[in-house]
Amino acid sequence: VYGGTLYASGCASLEIEDCTFTGSWINSYHSPAGYAMTFGHGGTMYLTGGSQNVAIRRTTVVDCGYRAAAKSYDSGTITLASGNLALENVLVRGIKGNGLELRGGTLNATNSMVIGASSFGIEQSAGTATLVNSIVRGCTIAAFSTVGGTVAATYCVLQNEMEGEGNMTSNPLFRDEAAGDFTVPWYSPLVDRGADV
Repeated sequence: VYGGTLYASGCASLEIEDCTFTGSWINSYHSPAGYAMTFGHGGTMYLTGGSQNVAIRRTTVVDCGYRAAAKSYDSGTITLASGNLALENVLVRGIKGNGLELRGGTLNATNSMVIGASSFGIEQSAGTATLVNSIVRGCTIAAFSTVGGTVAATYCVLQNEMEGEGNMTSNPLFRDEAAGDFTVPWYSPLVDRGADV
């Protein structure tokens, strides 16, 4: 029920680089005793451990989330329960459910994208999220659901307006989003608008 591809707990250091995850799913289920519903978290990854440090770089997560038999409030693809998660040049797209789920810990996303989640781009109930030069848009409900914790974004392109230096809601004008080409032409409003990191 936790982590369709990867469950990491208490790793001092975990680095994932230059990978593609596709077709990774999580299900909710009824337990045999009393048919209590158990909800899945982390269709692709479930990360936990207070001192855990996870870095994901130059990686794509596509067509993942929860299966049709699961409930819509099961998490989407990457769940951070505790510890630290750094995303650098990560693309999460075509997700059924939430793109990222933050239940605790610290998330730092730089030059990353969450595109086209069927629920929220980022669902946050606790913890701290910081986004820089990142894009969260095309989600069915909204870019963020923040019921707890804190979130800050700067120089980001977001589906919904959010305070923060350099943030915008403009269409990035991707070259061919349907085909997975998320580069932008010279006339995109994103050109020369990011922060130096």
